[in-house]
Amino acid sequence: MVLKSLASVFVVSLLGLTPAPSSAAVDGDPVEIQGDSVIINGEVYGPEDGVEIEEHTIVLDGGESADDSSIGPDSRSTPVYQSWGASYVQSQEYVQFVYRGEAYAAANVWNGQRVVGVCFQYRRDGNNLHSELCSSARSTGSGWQPGETVSRLQTDSLGPNDPVTEFHYRIIRVDPSVN
Repeated sequence: MVLKSLASVFVVSLLGLTPAPSSAAVDGDPVEIQGDSVIINGEVYGPEDGVEIEEHTIVLDGGESADDSSIGPDSRSTPVYQSWGASYVQSQEYVQFVYRGEAYAAANVWNGQRVVGVCFQYRRDGNNLHSELCSSARSTGSGWQPGETVSRLQTDSLGPNDPVTEFHYRIIRVDPSVN
C-alpha cells in the first residue's frame, strides 16, 4: 500500500497533475441537490417542475458500461469525456496508477434544459472511494452563473485480481425558466 501511495505521488508530481483552479467569486447560492429534487434560492423543485437527474456508471478497466443507460461513443473505459454544451465531466487515467476526475456545470441550456449540476464519484467493489464532488451553478434570481470546476485525484487498484474502479457521474438539469 505504501509503495502504491509513493508511486501515485511520483506520477502526480511527474505529470504536473493538480486540482483545477476555482472560479472567481460569484453571486447567489449554489444549487443544492437532494434526491431527485434541487433547491434554488430556497425553493424546492422536483421532477414535476422539470428537474431531470441522469446517472451513469462506467467501468474504468477496459470493460463495458456498468449500467443499461449507454450514452454512445463516450460510454467506454478510460478516458471518459462527456459534455452537455459547455458543461462536462471527465476521467483520465495516468500511467495506470491514478485517475483524475473533473466536472463543470456551466449553467448553459442544453437540449432544452439548463445544466445546473454535474457530479462524479469513484467507486470500487460497491464502495464509494470518496464523497461525491459536484459543480453546482448559481442562480442570482435574474440569471445564472457557472459552478466552480471540481476535480479529484484517485489511485487505481493495481493487483490483477483487485476489483475494478468505476466512474459514476450525474447531470442535473432544470427548466430554463427557473431562476
